[in-house]
Amino acid sequence: MVITRMVTTLIAMIVSTALFAGETGCKGNYAAVFHPEGMKVVKGWDGNSAPQVFKCYAEVALSGDLMGVIYANETITGFDDKLYAVELALVSTSGAHPKVVQSVDLTDRIPVHAEQTGNFYRMNAIGEVVKGSEGVPILHINVWAEISGSGAISGSSDLFYALQQNKILPILDILDSNLFAKENIANSSLKISEIFFSSAKTATHIYVQTQKISFVNGEIKKNKPSLTTFELRGKKFEPVKFDGQIPAGTIKLKRVTEVSDYKIEPGAN
Repeated sequence: MVITRMVTTLIAMIVSTALFAGETGCKGNYAAVFHPEGMKVVKGWDGNSAPQVFKCYAEVALSGDLMGVIYANETITGFDDKLYAVELALVSTSGAHPKVVQSVDLTDRIPVHAEQTGNFYRMNAIGEVVKGSEGVPILHINVWAEISGSGAISGSSDLFYALQQNKILPILDILDSNLFAKENIANSSLKISEIFFSSAKTATHIYVQTQKISFVNGEIKKNKPSLTTFELRGKKFEPVKFDGQIPAGTIKLKRVTEVSDYKIEPGAN
């Protein structure tokens, strides 16, 4: 089977995204909140010094005056791949000045890196809130990064947190949810995950549909999509047996623009 127009478009899309900076989705001036004294000046691996760069990727209203903010401090290395320290912060906007209530390190949740964790070319993140049973706010984050080079190696993870008593608690990590690597124009591999959410009075579920696709010497091979189901039990999502199809009425969760065009295709060959 020769490379189809879909495959050609997919490869072109992945290569072209390397030319553009990651989107930012923050309206607030959070640099002043996290770095009131300004950015630190640090020395790169090449011996040159420069201030760190603050990048805010997403802000999400969680409850009342509480915001979830996903940001990174970027440090030069002297190479294309920089060092990122990626954080999820719970910020209170009550009072005259916003303040950080809680901070969670997300750096090691990102599935790709060069020399060490957090060492990559660029990243992006998106956040959204869904309601669990009994109205508990659940924060979903899709965080993605790409390594420099012609291989366009990239990947994302999906992370879930519950807001309880003004704290964010981890309830599920879906690591390596989307992955891409290109060996050359004729050989590449892709892992796609589409995630769906449903909640009723008695149960809250997450459905993860995953498919692996490979392009070898101009031919495409698609694995049959798999489905993993999680149910919220107590303070954590746990995998449960589920033999049916994704129920109607579920919510398809968001992904960053770099992977949002990936689509699962039925069948296998």
